[in-house]
Amino acid sequence: MPRRFAWWGYALLCTALFCLMSVLSTGLRLGWTSDAILFQSALGLVTGALFLASQMRPGASLLDLSLLRNRAFAAAVAIAVVFGAGNFATSYAIPVFGQLVQNQSATEAGLLLLPASLLVMAMLPLTGRASDIVPVWIPVMGGLLLFAGGTALLSVADANTPYWSLVFFAGISRFGMAWINPALMTAALSALPQDRLNQAGGAINFFRQLGGGTGTGVIVLVLESRMLVYSEALAQTQTPDNAASRDLLAALGMLLGPAGLPEAETRQAALDWLGQAVFAQATAFSFQDGFLVMAFLFVLALLPAWALARATGK
Repeated sequence: MPRRFAWWGYALLCTALFCLMSVLSTGLRLGWTSDAILFQSALGLVTGALFLASQMRPGASLLDLSLLRNRAFAAAVAIAVVFGAGNFATSYAIPVFGQLVQNQSATEAGLLLLPASLLVMAMLPLTGRASDIVPVWIPVMGGLLLFAGGTALLSVADANTPYWSLVFFAGISRFGMAWINPALMTAALSALPQDRLNQAGGAINFFRQLGGGTGTGVIVLVLESRMLVYSEALAQTQTPDNAASRDLLAALGMLLGPAGLPEAETRQAALDWLGQAVFAQATAFSFQDGFLVMAFLFVLALLPAWALARATGK
């Protein structure tokens, strides 16, 4: 007899996830102690706890949490969350970096990831076969290190970094991700009995997507918060004692002078340009911090990868 769909559990899960994503995306703008954020946080925690409690009951369920008692599967889930976070966060951040920091067109920024995507597509048959041959910890740990390395290189990119260097850095990280997913699924599913593979496949895909949504929210939060910090810090350096800014304003004044603008308007235009330059620098610094956070997250994922190697014994 087919099981009935768990509508109450589904409603609780949707509410909890909606509140989580809303808090991440609007908490900085509305204020972490604002009434709306506190209400959404409380509602998300309550519905999340109720959802977990509902999944503990025997019978029909959306998410079989008992699978996490298997150490290999639990380690694979932890890596899947990080994998999803890194994949979605960098897919968002790299094109936006191209547009905001390097003033690329939407097409140019979108094409930054095209060679990396083609590389992943070409590599998947090879990485899929390799995951059945070599010990799973080799492609998983190797892929994590490659992703961390490529993203760390992005953390030093700025407005002057060549376009094809960005493509190359993105390619390194995506090349690493091509090795992670096949080996991860092999390790996770081979650790469970045949009759639980359907639940396991759905669970690990859910956690990967959960990591993706959360990772996008986290990278946006890091970018916004660090941009505020850097904008304020750089603005405080723009004083009459700052010789570099003073010389820059003088040079801009000389360039704008022949245009026939009054002195007051010339000075205001130079100040506006300086403000835009400060904001652009703060934006570049915030993206560098965001990429560094993602690289650090993948380095931390080496811990569950090591646990996965111990749990699988290969």
